[in-house]
Amino acid sequence: MPTRQPRYSKEEHARRGEELYERLADDVLTASERLLARYPDAQVWCVRVGHRAVHRFGSQATGTA
Repeated sequence: MPTRQPRYSKEEHARRGEELYERLADDVLTASERLLARYPDAQVWCVRVGHRAVHRFGSQATGTA
């Protein structure tokens, strides 16, 4: 299998990633609405960066014993 060469420099890759990240919405509903406005037949899939789930169900432990 041939080795893939980067398309962009590290700086350009970082800039493009930041630009995309900033274009996304602060909440799932707004991001989904924007996606569906552009692609009405889209299949929406959401992830929360740094977490295994988009949302948490139930109460949160307070850390007091």
